[in-house]
Amino acid sequence: MDAGHGMTGMMSQSDLDKLKAAQGTDASRLFLTQMIAHHQGAVMMAKTEESDGQNADALALSKEIITSQEAEIQEMQTLLGSL
Repeated sequence: MDAGHGMTGMMSQSDLDKLKAAQGTDASRLFLTQMIAHHQGAVMMAKTEESDGQNADALALSKEIITSQEAEIQEMQTLLGSL
């Protein structure tokens, strides 16, 4: 999954192995923590496109990504807080 891209929020094989080995609440907590970081990486990339991009379609997509991913981050943080 990491594939050497070095993008923020991309999980390494080690991260995936830890998730695979986790159970119960620990698995839920780890999954949510990893997905929050993954979504934050997507928001960061979309904000870069929003500030530096020039293609109208890509700019529109970046705005949609920022809006949807930030909402999902909020939801996951709420779920994480309830564990």
